[in-house]
Amino acid sequence: QNGILHQYGGETPEIVVLGSSHGMMWAKVIDEVAKELGLTVSFFTARATPPLIEFPVEKKASSVFTAEEKKRYDETRLQRIKEWSPKVAILIDRWSYRGDMTEYRDLIEYLEACGSQVLFFEQPPEVEVGDYSVPMFVAYQSSQQDELAPNTLIHQHRSEEVVSSNQRLRSLASSRQATHVLPLYDLFLADDESVLVRDGENIFYIDEDHLSYAGALLGKERIQSSIKAIIEQAT
Repeated sequence: QNGILHQYGGETPEIVVLGSSHGMMWAKVIDEVAKELGLTVSFFTARATPPLIEFPVEKKASSVFTAEEKKRYDETRLQRIKEWSPKVAILIDRWSYRGDMTEYRDLIEYLEACGSQVLFFEQPPEVEVGDYSVPMFVAYQSSQQDELAPNTLIHQHRSEEVVSSNQRLRSLASSRQATHVLPLYDLFLADDESVLVRDGENIFYIDEDHLSYAGALLGKERIQSSIKAIIEQAT
């Protein structure tokens, strides 16, 4: 009922994370940042479940929740945020599949009314690997080479959709003082067409759109700086 809660700071969370599997892929790094900053954090993340909560909350089934379960999940998220008044509410998803971001306005207003600064994570680039996982693709590509290259680049997949969705995030946040977007997309670009998916022994992607822990670590410094700045501003 409290999400996955790790009490590194206050009795109630200073950070709440709302997200899909993309929220889960950043969770370990966010948890490390919270621990290092001495902040309590709660994760409400579930596969194929965007952070969006509609008002009023309705019974609407998803691929992982029955209609009743989803309604209870949404009501619980709203109630806990109201009770906790977290300083930072982080929203994470595969934005390129969500279309019009204006549907998030009601949730943003609710979070801000609860005293939270809203922090959207940009979506990283997607990569073109077909039916392969990225580690499988890297292994196959390496097997075709006489000498192992120092890194691996893969063409971007759906680059226009990803870039456009990140622009919609920034447009949504630009009109609000308490809503921010954390830039992460550029961290993985090798050039205009390619994404860096391996550097030495570190593979940064699991599949076409999910980062590995090594990949998520590339964003740790920015995540920590952003959360620290928001917390300092709020105190």
